[in-house]
Amino acid sequence: MDVPKRSVGPRCLRASSIVKIVCCFMFASLLLESLLRYQQIEGAHVWTIPQSLYRYFRLNEPCYPQNQDQRIRDLRQLLFHFVDVAETVNMRYWIDFGSLLGAVRNGKIIPWDWDVDIGVLKSEMEAPQVRSLLEKRGVQVVRRTGCKFFLRLADSEAFLDACMHWIRDDQVLRCELTDVFRYQFPVKWISPTVPIMFEGRQVQAPNPPMEILKQVRYPYTYWWSMPQNFYCYFTDWRLFLKLLMFITIGVLPLLYLITCWYRRLLVTRTSKGQEM
Repeated sequence: MDVPKRSVGPRCLRASSIVKIVCCFMFASLLLESLLRYQQIEGAHVWTIPQSLYRYFRLNEPCYPQNQDQRIRDLRQLLFHFVDVAETVNMRYWIDFGSLLGAVRNGKIIPWDWDVDIGVLKSEMEAPQVRSLLEKRGVQVVRRTGCKFFLRLADSEAFLDACMHWIRDDQVLRCELTDVFRYQFPVKWISPTVPIMFEGRQVQAPNPPMEILKQVRYPYTYWWSMPQNFYCYFTDWRLFLKLLMFITIGVLPLLYLITCWYRRLLVTRTSKGQEM
């Protein structure tokens, strides 16, 4: 008596495969999460991926840096000093990158951010009067590269990054030619700039503020707010629920469909092989 062969049938997943698939889901979600975090923080510097992933998955890394409150106060003070000087000399500037992201989302500095990002025009920032006024306020001004100024207060780890740009053919270009990604946008976005509330004060931002974030700075991660490192998801129940929702709604259905497609492809190939 012939025993009928067990048919694969329309069922895509069997009990013996659930554990393997769940592990694959978790691994894929961790990888996607880390890559999103890398793109949002590190930008287009491909060579920083290993270091960024290592920092993101370190379990002994605190969710918030030490002396967080003092660092935020120092960043706020640096920002206000810079804004006062820029308004005094009528210099065009705009908050950018992570600072603009924090301003658009909740009007504050991102809790784990170490700097304030400011965009300026090279010709205006290099004016001697700007540096002189900043130093009179107790701000140390150091030229890090040919196109970036590093501003900080004495005995403080917080700093302000003033990235210089030039205008060419109706485009605003960052003058560091080694950083060619995410650093070009239409001049109309800063002509004129628009006020936005940031740390309780009106500062200047691109016009409109969200376009540069969505189209140029963080095109893949603007919609996803991530903590300092992955360990934070297990110290805050709200972050844990957010991660769980991301895995359940975003990753699981996608990988389920991929698994179904792959199993059906195997069944089709097996059937053709038996017919031959």
